[in-house]
Amino acid sequence: MASASYSLPQKLLDEMIVDEGPEGRELCGGLVMFHRTNRRDGPAIGKRIPKEGDECVIRWRERYTSGMNVSDGDEPCVIGTQTWVADELSDDASGDGAARGGDKPHEPPGVHAALPLMESGDTARLRLHASYTSNKSEPAACELDLITFYRVDECGAFRRKVARHDEAHYKSITPLADCVLKCSIVEGFSAFALAASGALAEAPAESTAWTGRARDHTLAAALTGLCEGDIALVRDGDTIHRVDVASVRPVVDCSIDKDESVLKLEVSAPDHAEPAVRGTNGDVQLSVKSGLWVLDDEVVGDVESTPAVGAEPAFLPLTSLDPPLRLAVVHMAVGETAEVIVKGDHGAVGRYRVELQGVRNVVDAGGGTSYRVLNRGAKGFEPDPLDDVVVCVEDLDGDDGRLTALPLNLTWTLDDDEGVAGAPLERAVAKLRPGERALVTFTEARGPLGCVSAVVTLERVERRPSVIDLKALERLERAADLKTRGNRAFAAKDFAKAVRRYGGGIDTAAEDLEPDLDEDAISERRALARALYLNRAAARLELKEFKGARQDCDAVLKREPRHGKALYRRGQCCLKLDDWAAAKRAFTSALAVDENNKDARRGLQRVKEAVQRQKVLERARFGGKTVAKGFSAQRPAPAPVEPAAKPVARNRRAALAVAAGSIVGLFAAVVLGGWYLG
Repeated sequence: MASASYSLPQKLLDEMIVDEGPEGRELCGGLVMFHRTNRRDGPAIGKRIPKEGDECVIRWRERYTSGMNVSDGDEPCVIGTQTWVADELSDDASGDGAARGGDKPHEPPGVHAALPLMESGDTARLRLHASYTSNKSEPAACELDLITFYRVDECGAFRRKVARHDEAHYKSITPLADCVLKCSIVEGFSAFALAASGALAEAPAESTAWTGRARDHTLAAALTGLCEGDIALVRDGDTIHRVDVASVRPVVDCSIDKDESVLKLEVSAPDHAEPAVRGTNGDVQLSVKSGLWVLDDEVVGDVESTPAVGAEPAFLPLTSLDPPLRLAVVHMAVGETAEVIVKGDHGAVGRYRVELQGVRNVVDAGGGTSYRVLNRGAKGFEPDPLDDVVVCVEDLDGDDGRLTALPLNLTWTLDDDEGVAGAPLERAVAKLRPGERALVTFTEARGPLGCVSAVVTLERVERRPSVIDLKALERLERAADLKTRGNRAFAAKDFAKAVRRYGGGIDTAAEDLEPDLDEDAISERRALARALYLNRAAARLELKEFKGARQDCDAVLKREPRHGKALYRRGQCCLKLDDWAAAKRAFTSALAVDENNKDARRGLQRVKEAVQRQKVLERARFGGKTVAKGFSAQRPAPAPVEPAAKPVARNRRAALAVAAGSIVGLFAAVVLGGWYLG
């Protein structure tokens, strides 16, 4: 490998020495320190990280006290091997004769351990131990750039390397997909060599065209997952195949039994579109452009279908469509045109050409409320609890007809206790996005003005600032507001909503605020958190969530072990959980804090009564014998085992006589046996 040497001042070398940091870690048993210095700009989701066996294209700069070695352009490296693969070199780990002239070129120490920690476009800095470099006198450092890499996958008996991937295409090959491929035989398994020679621009002239189902190809296992425009190298034993994917036509088996009796072949579709139909109760707007019966490549008749061929598209219930169309449409995106192939009798095949123009899914919002979205194209996110929503309600229908011709314009705080809209309407609004218009149906509880259905439009959502965007004192104000809202919900006996409010306040007034608060504010935070925990415990007691309520009490007692109210409510939880010993300790401790606590005294009395009832129950069940404490009617104690009766003296003498006779008989048998065999 060509390299250049430059003089390098000690100051620059010192700047290369890596400090400990959040991106730093030790590699190769401490011989190399890795530190990422530059990240590729891109989304956090969908990152591609190289793994062992992948062919990486790198650029590196290795620095010594006496100078700097710079790689001569981009160089390939196979992770896990010490062999460079340029000039169509083998990726054999042995490296025998693989490098130029059989001499193994120098590569940056630690590169194989560092590359699996990087993305394409990342720059990393390596600090190298002196004993790990050719210069033994001074430590060195290295800057490593990962330009790109070629993924290597094991596909059954084949080994595949994707030499080119077109990010703009998304249609991947499945076993049923119709493909147009160009296949050829090449030398070498190096994608870098093909890229360096410019061979990735187009397929070789000697390529063989192939058209058909992917599963019918001899390299079928290696084709799965490739996209239109990809180029792959496939190793089959000693042969290297190059596969250029010219086109992919997705095919989906829509049949119930997966016997390929109903197939959907995509003709055109929006990029990255997902199937639009959810559930079985919605409406679809499907245009059937043609429908023919074909036998031996000859048209033998027209297909009668619902909707009819050539009819003006209209929204119809999904259940009203013909079975083949109903099975196919659930795999289509809005705006997609597809061909549906149906196996008929006597070898005939039905062929439909359809286009899905719209979908109105029926979504169950819970509590007897369902809705279907009437428009599309709305963007944004669903509202969160405590967001302010602006809603227009129109076309309200009652049991006897239209309730009002005027629309209702409502504004309220979602999931709050104002009661402006009512719970049934809130359930539907919470699922909509700003700008969506939906037909909402109320089957159990009625909607506004007692309607059974209405058209609801979520016009605007005014979001509350996120907790992470608030300052410390603002978070305390938010927690106090949530406590007030929780108290109102508790007073209205909406205990589930109260638990949500108190829980939001607990998360908002968390302990991580204290470093940003003064002493008075810290005391205020602790008092607020204590009240929120105790109030949530009370609400959970009403909901019979006794374990969760006990955990809330324990959170208070962890900081204040002698808090009377926390001890009393913990005793209530333990009493409901039949943990009478813990309940007794909690009530006794509450009385030790405040001897005038009448509630704790009554709780202690309930513990005594529960224990007494259990004893009476055990006597009735087990014949006067009392079993271990702590068992209840729901958890009975195991039945006692009767001890074996001791033998009386007369029985003991008879047993000794039988044992003596057995010993004498055994001795006689041994003597006679020896004489007989003698």
